[in-house]
Amino acid sequence: MDESKVKARRLASDAILQLGTTNTNVLAHLNQLLKEFDDCDNEEVGVMVLMKIMATVAQETQQKNQQQPHSPTTSTSDSTYASNNLNTPPLLEDDDATKRVRETRRMLQDDDEVFQFVKGLVADLLRKNYVVIPRVLGLEAARELAQEVKNAHAAGKLKSGELAGGRTGKNTKYVLTAVRGDKIGWFDDDPCHDTSQRDEVEINEPDSDDESDFEEEQEEDENNEKVQNCWNGNGLQKFSKKMGTIVQLMASLIPELKHITTRSKAMVTCYPGQGTRYVRHVDNPHKNGRKLTVLYYLNEWKPGDGGEIRMFLKKSGQEKEVIVDIPPLIDTMVVFFSDERVPHEVLPTNVPRFTVTHWFYDEEEKKLAIETLKITDQDDIAIEEERIKQEIEKFEKEHGGTAQIMATNE
Repeated sequence: MDESKVKARRLASDAILQLGTTNTNVLAHLNQLLKEFDDCDNEEVGVMVLMKIMATVAQETQQKNQQQPHSPTTSTSDSTYASNNLNTPPLLEDDDATKRVRETRRMLQDDDEVFQFVKGLVADLLRKNYVVIPRVLGLEAARELAQEVKNAHAAGKLKSGELAGGRTGKNTKYVLTAVRGDKIGWFDDDPCHDTSQRDEVEINEPDSDDESDFEEEQEEDENNEKVQNCWNGNGLQKFSKKMGTIVQLMASLIPELKHITTRSKAMVTCYPGQGTRYVRHVDNPHKNGRKLTVLYYLNEWKPGDGGEIRMFLKKSGQEKEVIVDIPPLIDTMVVFFSDERVPHEVLPTNVPRFTVTHWFYDEEEKKLAIETLKITDQDDIAIEEERIKQEIEKFEKEHGGTAQIMATNE
């Protein structure tokens, strides 16, 4: 039994113990489900069995709570939350990450419609490793952000996307448009920013939409001459806030995402058409902390425009890949796991294609990556340089063109 399955098994067993039921029929049913989980070799089926266990525990908890009054302290506990919202895994630890998840879950307690929406997104993500979310901002707001992005591109604030860099980002970087043909810029929520770095920002607590804040900031920006050389508009801020809320609500229901604490700045991207693309790749092949990739599309797309994201997916226990093509339709958000579960590519674009991308980071995985890098010696760095050299030669042979080696920051 692999480590992830062991943790899931322990989670289910602890939930049953916390239930404390003496109903022999319920206990027999739960034990049968545990046996099914232990004997299951299919990950997708295993997830479904685990959810059945949690649903049964929640239903039994709900019945117990209906038979006795709640105290103020128990009304917001994890067991009560689970009783009101089926399939919610209980929180058994008391670290900072758990407290943050608990606070986020409390937001869902008060709105069953929101909970059902988020639970549907979570079910899709766990079943398929990606989820498509349409109509995120509304067409008017999406078009507002699309215009801001186009203005940034026209103003020369985007530069060619780079490849390689190694695990640390300090190895050789290069540009090869036949492999990756986008233009990118890194942008903060603050209208004045430095677009040269992809620094991380802390995730704020989920909040309700309050456009007055954006309007006040916009008025201040218009009176600040410095802003004329920075990001103009508040559409990016509106989207970042909405996106962050959706991801945090999803993460509160997925134990694997418990340690998400930071995200990247917004990577604003333009594929200028003329067949530009990004060949098959994985966003986080080296376990550097990237946990979720979030794409937001800004294109009045129609068939023939190209630029679909193509995902190469494998169902548990199957060798054959399933190909899924998702068109980059305006006001559509795509969320997927950043690791080897979702290899993907951007198909050749025939018209300009605009996207905003964020990555959400797992604190524990990132810490482990940093510690590993601290003991990396010069031989490892040389090996990585040789790998990048071979990668460049391979790409030039397969896709044509000549790589442009970028100057290092050291």
